Amino acid sequence: MKKTKRYTFTFSIITLILGLASFLSISLIGHNYLQSSKNSYSMIQKRNAEVRKNIIETIKVSLQKTSEHLKVLIHSQ
Repeated sequence: MKKTKRYTFTFSIITLILGLASFLSISLIGHNYLQSSKNSYSMIQKRNAEVRKNIIETIKVSLQKTSEHLKVLIHSQ
């Protein structure tokens, strides 16, 4: 009977340690996933801001050139 109690206690300790290790692993994986998602979202937002800025600048330059061409056409008539 003493061996049974000893094995039960050992099994309980091992189960507890494995459970805590599993919980820690899952927690770390979840934390890393969330952190990666936040970083990715931040990078995407920065890239989108750059793209918007480039599009606005391109449209601005294009409109300026079109305006200059129209001025030349108006003055040539």
